[in-house]
Amino acid sequence: MRLAPGSHELEARGSMPASDTLTLAFGDVPQRTRVRASGFKVDGVRDDGRVEQAVQLSRVVTAPGSDVLLQSGAGSAGVELPAAADQVSVTIRGAAGEIIKTINMGAQDAGIRTFRWDGSTDTGGRAKDGIYTFEVTATQAGKKVDAVKLGAGVVQSVSLGNGDLQLNTIGLGAVSIGQVKQIL
Repeated sequence: MRLAPGSHELEARGSMPASDTLTLAFGDVPQRTRVRASGFKVDGVRDDGRVEQAVQLSRVVTAPGSDVLLQSGAGSAGVELPAAADQVSVTIRGAAGEIIKTINMGAQDAGIRTFRWDGSTDTGGRAKDGIYTFEVTATQAGKKVDAVKLGAGVVQSVSLGNGDLQLNTIGLGAVSIGQVKQIL
């Protein structure tokens, strides 16, 4: 399909399995674009709105784990709280265990909560893309709340192993479908 210059909107209706990746390829690269894609990770759009030769939309899932994938300067992961907490904080660490970033999530209700990391560091710099570990500290009235860390991964493929559906991800590795807590 060839589009005339101007503003265009593409709407995809219906559901896509978590393993699907949607790629939008451009013959004539647009000057600027805005992509809104709920439930997908968006690659190929720079911070200034300029696009590469293609825009790729991939599903991101969370499952128990302690890794956060920083990709294109952004990352996300989650925490599952069995009870409300009046203070939740996330500490992101580098490969040598050094503190890279502390994120204060404040008070949170019980349930699954997602945090986003913009790649900034506590020293004012920018972290390089890669896989980092994180820790969660949660308290209610000064007492520890046992939080479950939920790492995030970008789904690359799906396979069947030992009678169980496995999601093969960047960030979490192979994850059983039963372990998935969220599809972001």
